[in-house]
Amino acid sequence: MVAISDTHLLHENLPLPEGDLLVHAGDLSYEESRSKDASDCLEKLKDFESDFSAFLRWFRSSHLGFAASMRWLGSVSKFEHRVLVGGNHDYILEKLGPERAQMLCEDFGVKYLHTEAAPLSLSFPSGRKVKIWGSGVSFFAALGKDRAVISGNIAYQLDTATEEDKFVKETAHVKPGSVNVLITHGPPAGALYGKGDQPKWINDLLKRVKPQVYLCGHAHNPEKVKLEQKVADVEGTLGAHIASTSVWNAYMGLPFICDLPEWK
Repeated sequence: MVAISDTHLLHENLPLPEGDLLVHAGDLSYEESRSKDASDCLEKLKDFESDFSAFLRWFRSSHLGFAASMRWLGSVSKFEHRVLVGGNHDYILEKLGPERAQMLCEDFGVKYLHTEAAPLSLSFPSGRKVKIWGSGVSFFAALGKDRAVISGNIAYQLDTATEEDKFVKETAHVKPGSVNVLITHGPPAGALYGKGDQPKWINDLLKRVKPQVYLCGHAHNPEKVKLEQKVADVEGTLGAHIASTSVWNAYMGLPFICDLPEWK
């Protein structure tokens, strides 16, 4: 398994080895909600409202940064399976809605994972199977000493004050032992660069589901990376922070590579 996140249109800088499974944990795009790309895309979506296949034909060769990212994700190196969850910068993907987002990703040979979907079982030529589930969830960044303006990049984000019940309800179908690899865009509280004062909803999900591997991004790499914040035991699960950019939104980071055992 080769895992990356937060490429933010810098994907051409990222060397990827061949593997069996490629995971992208969200934020292919950058500042998308306020971009001309978003307005152009939504305008085209409106034009092709009754014919999504026509929209896909336009999207495949469009100038959009998101389209370029999808072309790259669907073709880079060699993989049996490629999966993607959305991130808070992936405004267009969220606006498509789960069904159309899945159709768009499939058009590029990528499987789209989202909160409401059932865990996905991936089969490999060796006969092995990997059960995987993912969500684009992260949390609104509150105003404070580090933020003077509310971000416009809030795709897939939840309000920590009001939406705990929603998250618990939407993830109730992910049963204990049903997942080998669990992915969320945002990190858990107090680990993998997740803030200690954020809700422990993701931590509680990991405790309940007990996957073998957990992957996340969202928080970018600081100037001095700490290994214990990149790979750690999180609620009894091997967790990895897989962001590929720095806090200044420059390329910084390498893919996380993990040999997957033969799980029952």
